[in-house]
Amino acid sequence: MVNFKSVLQTIFFLCVGIVLIWLSVKDITPDQWESMRLALQKGKYFWLAFSIFLALLSHCSRSARWQMLLEPLGKKPSFANAFIITMIGYLGNLAINRLGEAMRVGLMTKYEDIPADKVLGTIIADRAFDVLCLLIVIFFSFVIYYDKLATYGWEKLDLIYAKFAGLNVAFLAIIGIVGLALLVFILSKSKGIFGKLGGIARSIGQGLTSVKDVKNPALFIFHTVFIWLMYFGMITVCLYVLPETANLSPLTGFALLTFGSVAMIVTPGGIGSYPIVIAEILLIFGISFEIGTALGWIIWANQTALVILAGLICWFLLPIINKNGSEKHPSEKVSVA
Repeated sequence: MVNFKSVLQTIFFLCVGIVLIWLSVKDITPDQWESMRLALQKGKYFWLAFSIFLALLSHCSRSARWQMLLEPLGKKPSFANAFIITMIGYLGNLAINRLGEAMRVGLMTKYEDIPADKVLGTIIADRAFDVLCLLIVIFFSFVIYYDKLATYGWEKLDLIYAKFAGLNVAFLAIIGIVGLALLVFILSKSKGIFGKLGGIARSIGQGLTSVKDVKNPALFIFHTVFIWLMYFGMITVCLYVLPETANLSPLTGFALLTFGSVAMIVTPGGIGSYPIVIAEILLIFGISFEIGTALGWIIWANQTALVILAGLICWFLLPIINKNGSEKHPSEKVSVA
């Protein structure tokens, strides 16, 4: 059940998203808006359909991988239920942070009669492998584009330094005192904070080691790699939508996937944060901010529309395909070794 704190957190981050939307468009001039409009008019939007296809393949692969994690618990759920509940989970996460995971646990427990705590364990494992894959993608992004990303990072630090250099000593002293007070507060609560971090680390560790329980570890690893290859593909093909980005190297998708994934964490569904992050990264590759913003909104809107539409359809279909209740999937029960 979602608590009041989660709702407040979601409202806060939605407000952050709205502020980021404003920040991403406030400095765009009328001429730049016109450039965006012309670019969008020349867009090749059939690439978006291909992006959606790749996204659906990744969702299917994730559902099959979830089946494999659930099978050692004593029952292999139907692929239809695994896929539908996965899509409903994505829809839930657009509304409230972590609501999707709670919905996946509740719905899988209801329709497949698997204990909630065991379902939750498989979701933790699912997320643990996502964290590992994201770290690998980040590593490759920095290996491939170290010079560009390092230069960009130093330029941003120089801008921050220039802004603070103009402030008077008294103001900097106030900032230092506030920072020290925050540090003291954090240290006073360190036991609880580090305890939670330790718990998260243990959960991720347990999730990563759970692969030993699946019947076909090689197939499980294949699905894990395939999911992220599809993520890479569904972003990369969107580069071909606008003529201004069509000539970029496909490897640019690594950088967009890396920072775009982080943006999706910053605000619910990446609202506001995703387009501005994509625009900032494309600046490194010589693409103007307004064109990068336009592409960021195109990618975000395309995938968000897919999640909303597919999630709503799946929400409608779930009780229909499970209308026989306890009589469903009698042949799919498996014994626990």
